[in-house]
Amino acid sequence: MTRRWSPECRGGLGPWAWLEALARAALAEPPEWHPADEELIALLGRTGARAPLERRRTLAHLEGCGPCRDAVLAVAAME
Repeated sequence: MTRRWSPECRGGLGPWAWLEALARAALAEPPEWHPADEELIALLGRTGARAPLERRRTLAHLEGCGPCRDAVLAVAAME
C-alpha cells in the first residue's frame, strides 16, 4: 500500500528526510576521490571557472561526502 501524505505532512517531514539523508551519507563508505581545495573554492566563484566536467564531478562528490559538503557550506557562510 502506498502512503499518501498531505502537503502539510510532507512539509513537516522535509527536515526529517533531510536529516535521514545526512545520516545515511555519514554511514556510507567514504569516496576514494576528494576534490582539491581549489576545486571546492571554484564552486563558490572565487577563482576562474572550471571545466564543466570537473564541476559536475565535484558537485556529484559533494552529494555523497558530508565532510567536503560541510567545508564548502562553512566557507560559503563566512561571506
